[in-house]
Amino acid sequence: MMREDGRSADELRPVTFELHFTKWA
Repeated sequence: MMREDGRSADELRPVTFELHFTKWA
């Protein structure tokens, strides 16, 4: 998994998770 998509997904994963967590908090 060493592609631009993988890198973007890895960086977007934590962002979306934190955004969801903050919205639900």
